[in-house]
Amino acid sequence: VFLFFGPWIGGGTYVDLIDADAVIRGEHLSSGCGAAVAGAGDVNGDGFHDLWVGAPFTSDTEDDPIEVELDEHKLGRAHLLLGRNSWAAAQDLGDDSHLWISGEATAGMLGMSFAAGEDISGDGIPDACIGSPNAMGGAETNVGYVHCYTVLGSMGPGGYLSAVARFFVVGIGGGGMTGYSVSLSDFNGDGVFDVVLGAPYASTLATYNGAVAGFSGGASLPLGGNPMDAGVFYIEGSTANGSLGYAVQGVGDLSGNGFHETLLAAPGYGDETLAGGTVHVLPGRLNASQWPTESAGIPMALEGEFDTDRAGTHLAPLGNAGLGGQTVIVGSIHSVHGGDEAGKVYLTHLNLGRDDDGDGFTEEQGDCRDDDPDSYPGADTDTARDDDCDGWTEDDGDCNDACAN
Repeated sequence: VFLFFGPWIGGGTYVDLIDADAVIRGEHLSSGCGAAVAGAGDVNGDGFHDLWVGAPFTSDTEDDPIEVELDEHKLGRAHLLLGRNSWAAAQDLGDDSHLWISGEATAGMLGMSFAAGEDISGDGIPDACIGSPNAMGGAETNVGYVHCYTVLGSMGPGGYLSAVARFFVVGIGGGGMTGYSVSLSDFNGDGVFDVVLGAPYASTLATYNGAVAGFSGGASLPLGGNPMDAGVFYIEGSTANGSLGYAVQGVGDLSGNGFHETLLAAPGYGDETLAGGTVHVLPGRLNASQWPTESAGIPMALEGEFDTDRAGTHLAPLGNAGLGGQTVIVGSIHSVHGGDEAGKVYLTHLNLGRDDDGDGFTEEQGDCRDDDPDSYPGADTDTARDDDCDGWTEDDGDCNDACAN
């Protein structure tokens, strides 16, 4: 893991990793140090932001050069390094971590994904959710887990840090790889961040259609053994090989209604392309009945340019650049440039307008009655009412008023 300290000075366009201010190296052979990293927020309140580093291939038999390479021993490990005003140029995860959490599930590979730096428990302390997507569930492989923790304590004289478990989700079927992606997003608008997680290889409706789930944060956050489909929402990919949930990313409130939107990537799906990739923009909302159950019911999406681009393999927020809304980064690793699969990175600005009635939809998203919270695309409170203003009602055959016909 290479660290570059700000502020960034100079207008150069090329930076060599050899010029990094500090380098963090793995503690064991083939440990996978740096497979995932995340800003942790200031977990110990000293004014410095801290860092999580994943080493998902860390083995419970690291001293055996043969056994260390077997997947069943790769429990994984997540390391926390505290921020400070002076870093040694060379860091070692084994010697310099201030806290580490070891995986417990066979072949779990804890540390393959992180979402951190926000409070999901309501105590004001930033938490961390860590994916273990290869974890076995009984006799089933690659079921996947997500663990969330709060780090307590300090590193002052006589002090120490400890990780307190806050939340635990287990996948609902073999091969789904629950926890391949995880993000934090206040999708219900209560001021406490919620947990969104992906299982891109779930085959619930079709082969590798994928699925995502959302669990509400707060004091009532359930601790252990929660199946993935027991959250506030559970959304399945609508098409085979779409891999919904390959990446998930909270992007803040894009519509001014107090609810955060979340990006859900399905890089194997394209509406106008063959596997061009699709990034669904899931609106935040409070009413549980408004959550779609399939990705086809999400009203807004971004799509890759060309066949096999697989847009959405990586997602990240960049900030609003003074424009309102949010600028986001969308990775497209197979995008062709100059005849080669060189890959591309897209920057796109999302601003959904304003949701005036708080039903989770803006006029830009098809809410033609933005002064009536009971009227929105897909509403079924009145089958004789045209909720999406296409001239048809459900009684006329409109498919739940979520599409034009």
